[in-house]
Amino acid sequence: PEDWPTKGAKYCLQDLRAGAKFEEVSREFLESSPFPSKLGDRKPRILKIETIKNTALEALHEERTAYFREKHGAVMEKELWHGTSPAALSELLTSGLQPPAD
Repeated sequence: PEDWPTKGAKYCLQDLRAGAKFEEVSREFLESSPFPSKLGDRKPRILKIETIKNTALEALHEERTAYFREKHGAVMEKELWHGTSPAALSELLTSGLQPPAD
């Protein structure tokens, strides 16, 4: 929608080079899900990890977190891994996944 808070938001991708954070994200991803049986006992090899920097989405996340903290006294966050169509990436990186209305 035209009045979306992230309308026109800018983002950049930052390459997460090999190091402690790269290893942490790789490990958590590989442990998060079984992989197709055609891989046998092998796991996929991760070639690259990029983080997204979008200050508009970060601000919305902080606002939403503060709301839940005030309403429920605490916030529990969980990382979820999922795939998506390459055609959807630009919209997701700009607008994010909008939470349902309360």
